[in-house]
Amino acid sequence: MIALKKAIVSSVKMREEFFRNEDTNAFRLINAEGDSVPGLICDRYGDTLVIQLTTLGMDKLKPWVIEVLNEVCKPKNIFEKSTSPARKKENLEPHEGWVMGTGPEVVEVRERGLKYLIALTGSQKTGLFIDQREMRSMVRSLSLGRTVLDCCSYVGGFSLNALMGGALHADAVDYDAAALEQAKKHMQINGIDASKFSAYAEDVFNFMRRKPYPHNYDFIILDPPAFAKRSSDIEPAKKAYTDLNRLAMQALPPGGLLLTCSCSYQVDAALFQTIIFHAARQANRSVKFCRSTGMHSTIPSISITPK
Repeated sequence: MIALKKAIVSSVKMREEFFRNEDTNAFRLINAEGDSVPGLICDRYGDTLVIQLTTLGMDKLKPWVIEVLNEVCKPKNIFEKSTSPARKKENLEPHEGWVMGTGPEVVEVRERGLKYLIALTGSQKTGLFIDQREMRSMVRSLSLGRTVLDCCSYVGGFSLNALMGGALHADAVDYDAAALEQAKKHMQINGIDASKFSAYAEDVFNFMRRKPYPHNYDFIILDPPAFAKRSSDIEPAKKAYTDLNRLAMQALPPGGLLLTCSCSYQVDAALFQTIIFHAARQANRSVKFCRSTGMHSTIPSISITPK
C-alpha cells in the first residue's frame, strides 16, 4: 500500500506541475498502469475528480483510494464513473455516482482558455476525451480561413478549436444527438457566432456518402470510436478505417488537410499508416504526412493532392 500511495502522489504532482502555467483545469492525474497504479484512472475537472476503477483489486480498495485522493488532491467532491467494459471481465457491475461529497451534474472547465461543459452522467469516458488535447490545439492552429468537417465529433471539441482558430465554418457529425446539443452549448459559452456552426445527428458513413455536402470542406477531422476492440475485429476494422478515410480524401480539394485518428488498441501506428496509404490509393489521391504521433494512433495532418 505504501508503494501504491507513493505512485499516486508522484503521478498527481507530475501532472499538476505540467499544467501549473496553463489556463487548463481539466487533465488526467492518474493513468492506471502507465503510472504504476493498475486499475485506477483519475481525471481532474476543476475542483471535481472523476475516477474509474477497472479491476477487482482496485475496486476492493475504493475507500482507501478515495481517502488518499482526498488527502493528496483536496477536491470538493469525487465522482465515480466505473462503466468500462473491462469490469465485466472481472464480474464487476458498472457504477456511476458520487463517492465523496456531491456537486452539479454538469461541471464547467477550461482547456487552454476555452470553456467546456462536462456532463458527469451519461457521457463517454469520464466526460471529455482529454487525450486529444494536443490535437485540438493543433486544429486551432491550422484552421484559419478553412471550412471544417468534424466527423464523430462528440461534444464538438475539434469544431470549437477550429472556429476559435479562425475557421469560416464548422460542421459536426455524430450519431449522438445529445452530444451535439452539448457541442452547441460549447459554441455559445465561448462566444462563437451560431451561424458558423452546424450539427448533423447521423451515421458518419451515411453522411460522407451523400452528396452534395452542406459545404465545400478543405479540412476534415476523423476521430471515430474504436472499430477493433478485440483481435478478431482487426479485418473488419481495417475495412472500416479504409472506407472512412477514402471518403474523406475524395471529398477534399488539392491542398486540403485531413486529421485522422484511431483509438483501437489492436490497430497500432504502423498498421494505421498502412491503412491510410491504402485509402489514398483507392481515392486516387497523393498524400503527404505533415505531422504524426503514436498517441491515439493518430496521423494528425495530411495534405491531399489528386494523382
